[in-house]
Amino acid sequence: MMNQHGRLFYLMGASGSGKDSILSGCRERLSGKEDYDDMRCFIAHRYITRRPELRGENHVWLSDEEFRKRAASRAFAMHWQANGFSYGVGVEVDHWLARGINVILNGSRGYLPSAIKKYPHTLVPVHIHVEPEDLRKRLIKRGRESGDEIERRIERARKLSAGLNQGVKTIDNNGSLTDAVDAFFEIMSRESPTVVDFSREGSQ
Repeated sequence: MMNQHGRLFYLMGASGSGKDSILSGCRERLSGKEDYDDMRCFIAHRYITRRPELRGENHVWLSDEEFRKRAASRAFAMHWQANGFSYGVGVEVDHWLARGINVILNGSRGYLPSAIKKYPHTLVPVHIHVEPEDLRKRLIKRGRESGDEIERRIERARKLSAGLNQGVKTIDNNGSLTDAVDAFFEIMSRESPTVVDFSREGSQ
């Protein structure tokens, strides 16, 4: 039996925390199960005014003008601005949730209060925690930002992490990716009876 309403698992994390990797791990695990349909869990695509990257998020690229038109036509369930780009989540998410389907979303920490206001009984905020030193190493390794920009990102991550309320679930991503994905699936299993617990032990 399905829920009367699905749950929206709102995944947040600083740049470099591993959100894309965790989402890829979730997608691989979901699609690799014969009883995936019974799990009733979709991963939402985001619509972004940033061109796709080979190793980046699997998002839908829109021009600024097309994004504005879609926003004006209320084609987005949620949309926000960050880092000089526009981000949107399509209204298909509301349709899925209404049908009892759980949704995993790559969310924005800054937009969280608005998301909670819109989905007060549906949204499950999940924060990816990475120690500052580990985050610094990851940002240096990927080579996108200057040293000053990296330090600003780390400081912003500290402040936002400190400001999260007790209702936010936490994933520790200082270890292996498999452990982080396991932790996320455990949260989903606890928060929604429609989600099957596919831990490493249970899937073997």
